Amino acid sequence: MIDTAEAMAAEDPIHERTLFVLTTLFAMHLRVSDSTGRDNWEPTMGDFRRDSQSNWWFHVVGKGNKSAKISVRYDYVQTYLTRYRQHLGLTSLPSPHESPPCW
Repeated sequence: MIDTAEAMAAEDPIHERTLFVLTTLFAMHLRVSDSTGRDNWEPTMGDFRRDSQSNWWFHVVGKGNKSAKISVRYDYVQTYLTRYRQHLGLTSLPSPHESPPCW
């Protein structure tokens, strides 16, 4: 499925968002609520954060309004996150307080 989305995005940039959403769901094993948000939280690019040891995390607000961190693989960041951000005209890597929505 990812290969198909990559081929579609290579043919037509309109499919970059589809590629990003699919790879994000698969790479991080997100639940629907982690990807769509809640009444008190909407996922933004600023929710992708790097810690002091250069590990990447996706910060979410889960069930019961509890904060959680989902690990993000380095190869995902380097390949898909940077690709989608460049498509949107953003810098390659997010900063903690960015407000553009993830999807």
